[in-house]
Amino acid sequence: MTSAEMETVSGYDEAVALLTEDPLEQRLDVHMSRSQYLQLEEFWSKIRAERDIREDKKYPLLGYNAAIETATVITGQRSLHEGSAATLAFMLLNNAEKYLSTHGPDDNFQANILNCGAATEIGTYGAYAGSTKSADHLFEYFSPDIMRSMMTIAVGYGHEYAALCQDKDLWILGMDIDTCILVCFDESPRFQMPTKSSAIVEDARAEVARMRRTIWVDREKEITSGHYCPVEYGGHKWFGEMKQVFIEVWRANRKRPDRYMFVQNSWSLSRLPISLGLKIHKNGLKSCKHTGWSSYF
Repeated sequence: MTSAEMETVSGYDEAVALLTEDPLEQRLDVHMSRSQYLQLEEFWSKIRAERDIREDKKYPLLGYNAAIETATVITGQRSLHEGSAATLAFMLLNNAEKYLSTHGPDDNFQANILNCGAATEIGTYGAYAGSTKSADHLFEYFSPDIMRSMMTIAVGYGHEYAALCQDKDLWILGMDIDTCILVCFDESPRFQMPTKSSAIVEDARAEVARMRRTIWVDREKEITSGHYCPVEYGGHKWFGEMKQVFIEVWRANRKRPDRYMFVQNSWSLSRLPISLGLKIHKNGLKSCKHTGWSSYF
């Protein structure tokens, strides 16, 4: 067996381990052929059936980028990841609806924009044909004549930036998405699960409720002050210091993104702009790519 074959076998085994164990906040990108990926996908389907894992259970995620022959496994994420995607999606949709209610081509246009959540798409273009990818949030334009995926949100840590850019290429080039928004943050120290209990908990639900209230109060103070410090509870750090948070807006047919820096060295720099710099086209739908929907964001 060649060294390349041994590396592929090792990567396959590592992917199997992440899928079956689902440790918190892990991402694995491993090179493998499509036939090997299909074997991995079949294995995971059998495990899900044996364990009676619900179809709507999001994690762990399994995807494939056919253009670079890379399988990706993403395990369960914390509220930092999920909340970032959900909050951004809500703000984008809310701001778009407000704007389109007075500037849209017709009175019902904003109702055709759908937040599809963590939807999974299949690549159909060029070298990306046969790829699969799940979005943190996916937006579609839907009407009696058209149903089209238009924009996606991808969230990750700074050290995953190169992989997120590969995801962005898959969305735009392989799935014909008009706009891909990357959300990146650097947390220090990175979260780790407690290794032992610091106290005997008699009422788990009450303790979780107290913890949530405490963390919520701390987070509210940070938002007000603009200083994002570590959050501790019960002798454990549940959130690290936010060293950096930025958003990049990538559009089809553009080589560079628009970048918005929000946190640097734990201090807030600016708030999220209403449109993220995406502007409506004065001529409406007829002159825009496909439906023109992406021009509104």
